[in-house]
Amino acid sequence: MVRIGIIGTGFGVRSMIPTFKEIKGCKVIALAGRDLGRTKEITKKHNIEFAYDNYQDLIKNKEVDLVCNPTPSDLHLEIALLAIKNKKHLLQEKPAGLNSNQIKKLIKAAKKTKKFIAVNHAARFNPVTLKIKKLIDTGVLGKVTSISIDHHTNYGSFKGATYTWWDDHKKSGGQTVLGYGTHFIDLARYLTGFPKLEKGFLHDQIISESQPEKLTGKLKKVTSPDQFRANIKLAGSINLSLSTTLYSFGYKNFDLKILGTKGVVFYSDLDGLQLSTDNNQLLQKVVIKDPLSNINVGNSFVSKSFKFLAKDLISYLNGETKDFKYCTLKQALENQQVLEKIGAKKL
Repeated sequence: MVRIGIIGTGFGVRSMIPTFKEIKGCKVIALAGRDLGRTKEITKKHNIEFAYDNYQDLIKNKEVDLVCNPTPSDLHLEIALLAIKNKKHLLQEKPAGLNSNQIKKLIKAAKKTKKFIAVNHAARFNPVTLKIKKLIDTGVLGKVTSISIDHHTNYGSFKGATYTWWDDHKKSGGQTVLGYGTHFIDLARYLTGFPKLEKGFLHDQIISESQPEKLTGKLKKVTSPDQFRANIKLAGSINLSLSTTLYSFGYKNFDLKILGTKGVVFYSDLDGLQLSTDNNQLLQKVVIKDPLSNINVGNSFVSKSFKFLAKDLISYLNGETKDFKYCTLKQALENQQVLEKIGAKKL
């Protein structure tokens, strides 16, 4: 039985708690949030034993086996270092650090522990991703020549949007770039065998110059990009195009296109998975079954993927499986280095 402590009352409450509740072999026993009153309300509702107003006490709790760290990006390193020091398994939220130097510090610290550390790049575990990976690895698509990933959400454009830590570049590291870009870099590299960067460029921009504070309504300056586009060439002559916007005004979609020398595969939240090969020039729909259909959390391709990572993670920690292709700290560092080399702003 894996006993879990979750730090943060955002994604941790929306997705992690309801997901782990439905997975056998684990139990959330501790939650930490800045507002102790609200945290206690949540723990009471979900029958969670320990409530804290700081992450230090949660990590020091000897009953906690696994620490999950879905917190603002500027806290990721210090929380991870304390978890390692206290000999905890760790699901580190992406990005693993605000920059490559922070991730290198984390890698150095991790060498001193035998505990398990994974970075939360959940898109790898989605059944759609696994099907596409199989199509690539078995040669159905031939040699991959191009990958395009476009992500649209109305996170910043919906009516009533307010200022959050995502809008602060020093806290988020670049909400669309590190928040989503690192996911998509990891996904593309995972699908194609982790090729190295050859060259590329990134253009980001701030569409909303200010957002109102939730409590006061006072406008606060936005310093973190809410839209970006990148064009990248990976080793093996693979062209990679990425784009994300938080200003789609009601249009939400994750769109993935992969072109090979023998076929193409398309996925979108709106149309599902479609395949066309040189043997059949017509697009055919590929039915993907959801083995965890009883867990319905998340509103994006990435967040909906978390349940699949969570299930495999708990199975791995309980010794039920050895086949767990998680994102390592080394791979997270390589993802970060790609973003920095193509122009992501360093902190």
